[in-house]
Parts: sequence; structure tokens; C-alpha cells
Amino acid sequence: MKNESNIDLLKKVGKTEAPPWLFTRIQAKLRQGEAEQAPGWWPWATGLALAALLVLNLAVWQGAGSPSAAESLVSSLQLHASNQLYDE
Repeated sequence: MKNESNIDLLKKVGKTEAPPWLFTRIQAKLRQGEAEQAPGWWPWATGLALAALLVLNLAVWQGAGSPSAAESLVSSLQLHASNQLYDE
């Protein structure tokens, strides 16, 4: 009912005409984008950032083997983590 009337309205919509200069402007923008290049320092900055990320990951990975202060405190107090809501 209501959807059918909306569809009937959409069937009445005609095709619009694009301006004649639109295609030439799109082509000019594409040519302008091809001419632009990234600055020369970007590859160096990217490589440096990736190297720093690798070093950080290795440091975290190496430190994961030893128990943290919180884990040692929990084990010394003999606390046990449980997901139970009630003691049964």
C-alpha cells in the first residue's frame, strides 16, 4: 500500500543530464593525482616506525615469561580467580 505508492513515485523520476564539462574535470583530477608523489622521508619514517613496533613487541614478549608483581601477590595470598558468582 504505502510501499507501492513509493515505488510508483520512484518510477516517475527521470534520468538527469550530467554537465558536459564533468568528464573532463574528473580526468584532470585523476591526472593531478598521478603526478603527486609521497615525500622522500615517508619510507624512512615508515621503516623506523615498523622497527620500533618490532622492538616493542619483542620486549613485551620477553617480559611475558616472568610473573608480574600482581601475579606474585595473588599467589602469595593464595587467592584463586574463579568466574563463579556464588560459593557452592
